[in-house]
Amino acid sequence: MRRDEAKLSPIPVAPLPPELLRLIIMHATDTHPPPFSIHRSIPLSAWEKFPLPLPDRLDPKMRKKLHALSMQRKLLISQVSKLWRDITVEFLYNSIRIHHAKQIPLLGIAFDADEQRKKAQGGPSPRLATWWVREIWMDLVPVSPVNAPSGDPAQGEGFDLPDLFQRCPNVVAFWGFGHRFHWLSQPGLFKRGQIVKSIVKTTRIDGTAACDPPSNLRGPRIEISRLFDYDPFIPLFPPPAGFGRQPNTFFMHHLQSLELHLGARFHNTSHNKLAAVCLPDLTHLLIRGLGGPVQYATLLEMPNIRSLTYDVESIYHPMDQDPFQTLMKRHGAKLKELALVRQARQDELFQIQEHCTNLETMYINWTSVSFCPPTVTNVGLFDLEHVVYCKLEDQVLTSLTGLLTRALALREVRDLSWRSGIIRQRAIRSRNDPAAVTYRKFWADFFMILRRDADVRLIDWRGREVDAGCFVQGVGEDMMDEDDRAIERLAKWNI
Repeated sequence: MRRDEAKLSPIPVAPLPPELLRLIIMHATDTHPPPFSIHRSIPLSAWEKFPLPLPDRLDPKMRKKLHALSMQRKLLISQVSKLWRDITVEFLYNSIRIHHAKQIPLLGIAFDADEQRKKAQGGPSPRLATWWVREIWMDLVPVSPVNAPSGDPAQGEGFDLPDLFQRCPNVVAFWGFGHRFHWLSQPGLFKRGQIVKSIVKTTRIDGTAACDPPSNLRGPRIEISRLFDYDPFIPLFPPPAGFGRQPNTFFMHHLQSLELHLGARFHNTSHNKLAAVCLPDLTHLLIRGLGGPVQYATLLEMPNIRSLTYDVESIYHPMDQDPFQTLMKRHGAKLKELALVRQARQDELFQIQEHCTNLETMYINWTSVSFCPPTVTNVGLFDLEHVVYCKLEDQVLTSLTGLLTRALALREVRDLSWRSGIIRQRAIRSRNDPAAVTYRKFWADFFMILRRDADVRLIDWRGREVDAGCFVQGVGEDMMDEDDRAIERLAKWNI
């Protein structure tokens, strides 16, 4: 640059319209690959969130890392100006992450300041920051009860967790509840006994009661994830009725999506026969771990369950004590969606065929796909990324043929592996790689079977249709789009 040009005043840049700035910051704070989004507005099933609960996961802590990255970007954006904070408040406050009890009263102070500032601005009443909160993450740092701080008024009194829930009326997802810490290690965080009433609407009826129709009580439907034992938030087992009294029924309304994870207490606690837990609004359930969570799930009343994701290590049980069999007998006919994340036993597959008579969507390992009920219209396949490398192409194509012969209503087959999708795209691009020829032949044969007798689509892990014509593209054409490259960087944590 010449010296005289450097002395000139900088050319003014017109400010961005608020609508455009809002869109830019929405995408900047969304760290999930499309079509998934970190910005939540409603409860979702396990297969509508990222990362998908696959056997070969990207990273067990990927969701936590992506959320932390989004929070870092929000912090930077919030420091630019008050104008930016006002324009993009719906994304900056979409989720809240709590590491320690001391953050709770600080949030109360921040909410009070936001309310006072917006009242002082005058004009039309803008929505407060509390209105935009949709997710609350409890990512507490474990603290030894011996070393826990004491005597801190901010921890023992004032704005507490139930107050936070009351100030944020539109929260639909709670993450990290039941994380393995001792609830006494962070004093002042919980007004025990009030937490569950702040999250979901609860009622208790002395005596047995029907758990049939959905709740007519007003309030948002919510999602609770990562529920472990020793959980101060949700009562896994309600208090029993007194001696000689009728059994009572404990209702938890508005809970639409629930994840049950492995915990030691599940193995050591017997079901209270003088009480029943009813979840009248629950539609999505994920069970993960060993046998404990599924044993507990068999005790729940779930009249409106529609989706079950089963990620439980297979353990032998006598047929009359098998919890999976109990789940299928009680709820199989109600299910529209079923996912068996781990490879299923043959007796479990027979249970599905017998009881899941209304199933529409099933996610399963490709080795068991021929066991899908004939009612399915959508099937997702696990473990396709290893097929060509392990020389299992003929077995996959045989299983696929068996699926099409059995499921006459089938309209869509989904490759659930992100890695398989990237390998497939590279095979299309690498026309001169000898190994790519084998991959292209496998997928061309896969397509030929799908299109032989019916117009069945192949969908990738993101829900996007795979073009059959891509296997005859010209030499060197790059079929990798930016989303494919982004997920590859994400898997390597190179973002």
